[in-house]
Parts: sequence; C-alpha cells; structure tokens
Amino acid sequence: MWAGALLRLLGMPLLTILIAWPMGLRGFALEIAVLCTAVPTAMNGYVLAKKMGGDAPLYAALSTLQTFLSVLTIPFMLAVLDWLQM
Repeated sequence: MWAGALLRLLGMPLLTILIAWPMGLRGFALEIAVLCTAVPTAMNGYVLAKKMGGDAPLYAALSTLQTFLSVLTIPFMLAVLDWLQM
C-alpha cells in the first residue's frame, strides 16, 4: 500500500517533470502539469470497486492514505520545482 501511494504521489510528478522538461514545458504550465499528477486517487473509484466486486476496502484504505500523504507531498513537489527553478 505504501509503495503504491508513494509511486502515485511522488513517482508520477517526477515522471511528469522528466517528460515535460525536455519537451519545453516551463514555469506555470509545468507547475500545473505536476500538480495534476501529484493529487491523490479519485474517490469515485471506491464506488466502482464496490459495485463491480473489487477490493473496495483496500481502495478506501489506499485513497485515504494518499489523501493524508498528499498534504506533505504536494508542497514537496512544488518546492522541488522551485528548487530546480522551473
């Protein structure tokens, strides 16, 4: 669960930087792209998991963990962008 949360909240934004930077995305546009990939998973997936026979309790636990961790990871990603002066 921790690996999934950290990959979603840190891995995806870092991958976005690695892809967007060489393509010429800079400044505010890059910040928006990173923020879009740094948010936790959507809660409507819980309803889908429950209705389709998936592991709804696991999805609920993962989305809750991601929401709590995003309080730390989103400012961290913005600080990384500021540090890199992007």
